[in-house]
Amino acid sequence: QRFTNTFLDPLFYRQALYQDVIPTLEFFKKKNVRMGILSQSWRRQQIFKLAASGILHYFDPSLLLISRNKRRFDRQLILKTHPKHIIVIDNLPDMAVYFSRLGMKSFLIRRNPTSQKINGPIVIRALTDLTRL
Repeated sequence: QRFTNTFLDPLFYRQALYQDVIPTLEFFKKKNVRMGILSQSWRRQQIFKLAASGILHYFDPSLLLISRNKRRFDRQLILKTHPKHIIVIDNLPDMAVYFSRLGMKSFLIRRNPTSQKINGPIVIRALTDLTRL
């Protein structure tokens, strides 16, 4: 019961946001950048988390590409826009490399320094690093 109450509480998701999330989303929204979400997860769960955290309204509904099926996910992405016009930020090295190989500008967010060398994506430490590029 306590576990369920925690994960259904919007405050849990708002407090889980890193401090750089809202300023970065605001920065790109003011520049009229269309933003989306690419997620290999359960759609209803992801939409709930985005809404509960208060950031869903920053994203273009047509770019909420959330699917458990990776092949469907890839086709949706390619049909929506050309890879050269997409910038991807991911916290998983294998996904950042994958998107980079598809021809997208890919960033790997590493909030904690690591010596692991990654070929392909640009490594950033905070989302606000994107506002300085």
